[in-house]
Amino acid sequence: MQKKKVIQKIVILVVFLLAGGGMIALLAAANNNKGDHECKEVVVSVKGSGEKYFIEKADILSRLKESSGGSLVGKAISNTNLSKLEMALKQNAWIKEAQLYFDSRDVLHVIVTEREPMARVFTTDGSSFYLDSTGVKMPLLNKVSIRLPVVTNFTAAKKWASKDSVLVKDLATLLAFVNENEFWKAQIAQIDINENRGIELIPAVGNHIIKLGGVENLEQRLHNLLLFYQQVLRKTGFDVYKVVDIQYADQVVGVKTNPTAAIDSVQLQKNIEALIEKTKAQAQNDSLFSEKVTQFVNEKDSAFRKLDSVLTNPIPERKPPSSGPAERQTFSNTKPQTSNTLNKPKESKPVQQPKAVMPKSKKG
Repeated sequence: MQKKKVIQKIVILVVFLLAGGGMIALLAAANNNKGDHECKEVVVSVKGSGEKYFIEKADILSRLKESSGGSLVGKAISNTNLSKLEMALKQNAWIKEAQLYFDSRDVLHVIVTEREPMARVFTTDGSSFYLDSTGVKMPLLNKVSIRLPVVTNFTAAKKWASKDSVLVKDLATLLAFVNENEFWKAQIAQIDINENRGIELIPAVGNHIIKLGGVENLEQRLHNLLLFYQQVLRKTGFDVYKVVDIQYADQVVGVKTNPTAAIDSVQLQKNIEALIEKTKAQAQNDSLFSEKVTQFVNEKDSAFRKLDSVLTNPIPERKPPSSGPAERQTFSNTKPQTSNTLNKPKESKPVQQPKAVMPKSKKG
């Protein structure tokens, strides 16, 4: 009985070995047979983030033909270096990923994933390029018109310094955040780089400059700015302040254009403080910020009806505010000063209106 079981095990083992050997032989034969086959067709697929594609299939086929030394159709599969062709495609700054493979019908599939431009950057010498969500620099396209936020006064150096690379990462973080938020996507029309490599925002609605600085605590600071819009600018108007400084996480500083448009700054400061503290206490709710943004956008305030045309109409030229003494107000979550909270500068040194200058861009 025991001898019979041993024989059965040996038979089963032999069957498995024969089956495995047969499979290996078939695969080897198929591989050798495929080496004699020729490419019958090239199929190109482009993956993008939206409905508009920035890379044309004809350009991809042209690049493949140039890299392979001729047409791929009719070329032996065994003589086609797919890795080399993928690397050749990735040399195009607009191509993020490239995958090539042959199917069982000897058809070459080329799958290209393109980069998504997040902003158009203008340098100090007037040259221009696109920037994607990962901070990669991409050349301009002649065939496609893209409406994007504008970044001005970026360095014209061909080789970026370490500080410039940090700034690019900050811009990528800011652009990614803005692109995910419908309100800020409509409201932020331009991003300006000042002489200290700080970031300043130019809104589509309102005649003021938003001093952002870096991107630390970005969500909290933009949330505080939203509160400032809701509680202050909707009541005073969007042209009352020439500068709104949100460089600190728990403070909003406003510099007025017209000192005669005074408001009860002490009470307003307390209101802003209470709002910031309230929202910070509810920060564990991840949907808080998006809910408040949605609520704010959906309100019927006449000033924000202008945002409906931001995405379809060109950005209007900014009118410089009237010159004269500026009035500075600070709104923070710290205890308000009981003394004079409106610090007026001397009339002999009026605060000048900061301007975001759009350099002349090259055509194309």
